[in-house]
Amino acid sequence: MTCCFFQACQSESEFDSKAFFKANCSICHENTEMQRGPNIFGLNEKYIFKQLEKYEQGIRGKNIINKSEHLMGSISNLLPKGSKRVSLSKWISEQKAPKFIYNLKGSYEGVVDKAQACLNCHQEGQELINPNLLSLEPWYLLDQLRKFKRNWRGYHKDDHEGKVMGQAIAHLDDKELKKITLYLQALMVKK
Repeated sequence: MTCCFFQACQSESEFDSKAFFKANCSICHENTEMQRGPNIFGLNEKYIFKQLEKYEQGIRGKNIINKSEHLMGSISNLLPKGSKRVSLSKWISEQKAPKFIYNLKGSYEGVVDKAQACLNCHQEGQELINPNLLSLEPWYLLDQLRKFKRNWRGYHKDDHEGKVMGQAIAHLDDKELKKITLYLQALMVKK
């Protein structure tokens, strides 16, 4: 069997999630590059699986305005399917996230209640398909909040969770989104 970029060189029964990740995902999803995607280690297995599924189905990754998401969408036909996707999602969720760089500055005064409301759906231990916000890098969290607000994420008619997220933050302005992220960052530092 010959290999090509973005493809693991194993049959269904031989699939090695770590090797697949190292060969295909690590360039964007580890913190070794200056310009990169988010760290995804330690995220909820169901959330990872669902996001990969959304990329494959074209629910995410088709909006060219959202450049990082569009980049991921451009390789969606090469993502693992079936039991390989289950295996990869599980492996990623079991990896320990590296130490984050907490580089957002400012005050979160006035948004503690709003940030706590976010944690009602986004906290560790939930068996839902929502990510634990305290497992996301602050820069990425703020970036995604802004994209939901602008309808650059959650725009697809079949992205039900994305639409709910967009509606949940529709009333917040950019300053509030940053303050909420600062509050969550403060909780991350305490962890």
